[in-house]
Amino acid sequence: MPTVSAFSSQAQRLRELIRDVRFAMLTTRAVDGTLSSRPMTTLQTDFDGTLWFLAAADSLNAMDIEQRPKVNLGYASPDSGRYVSVSGTARVMHDRAKARELWQPQFQAWFPGGADDDNLAVVQVEIASADYWEIAASKGEQVYAAEGGREAIGTQTHVQFSTAAQEHPRPQGRC
Repeated sequence: MPTVSAFSSQAQRLRELIRDVRFAMLTTRAVDGTLSSRPMTTLQTDFDGTLWFLAAADSLNAMDIEQRPKVNLGYASPDSGRYVSVSGTARVMHDRAKARELWQPQFQAWFPGGADDDNLAVVQVEIASADYWEIAASKGEQVYAAEGGREAIGTQTHVQFSTAAQEHPRPQGRC
């Protein structure tokens, strides 16, 4: 499956789908192999195939990322029929300039020292691939389809950003 640029139409569509979804569920793998998900605020920047978050440097998710950097981010907007799964490689960074760029006043509750808080870390996720589903059907049509009355109520698209994720190519199709 060919890879796409972060500036391709598929990549830009991905960005449009997650732009207004404030929270993502970040899934990491713990040392014992269990999966753990937690809500994270996706911070807006110019989209270049990288997603940005702030986290506590001493948190379990930061420790999980440092030991096992492969992560998944789930976005959902049921009211608009948008669902997105992003796979990538995360990195925990202690980058004060980037933290200041991403800082928002509501983070003060978790980081009393502000953007210069010693426990503030920047989480960078380089997107390897993403799947997204767009459901255009009304709720009534969705119920009808679920009961076997219609074959497909939307589309599923797979976007490959890097060659590293090509080990498991996925088909595109209807849902």
